[in-house]
Amino acid sequence: MAEPRAPTTRARGRSNRRPAAGGHEAAAVLAGVERRIRPHDLLSEEGLLAIEDADAVILEEIGIEFRDDPESLDLWRAADAEVNQNSCCLAGRVR
Repeated sequence: MAEPRAPTTRARGRSNRRPAAGGHEAAAVLAGVERRIRPHDLLSEEGLLAIEDADAVILEEIGIEFRDDPESLDLWRAADAEVNQNSCCLAGRVR
């Protein structure tokens, strides 16, 4: 038979493990290290616009599939989307 564990004072759970894992405190440990990577934009304004245009095409022409979720399809139908058996398209409604 397994011995019962002694109670611990340490709290359990994901939020309580994060600080112990090194989160933001790691920067303080490496304070003497010089970072040579310059900050930069990950995506330009043109890149963002290209993504927005592409997602509009996907929503208008390809649509979104909702498997086993008739409630979602009913909501899209009420919003005047083109609803098929398991999917909906937002033709002419994205922009």
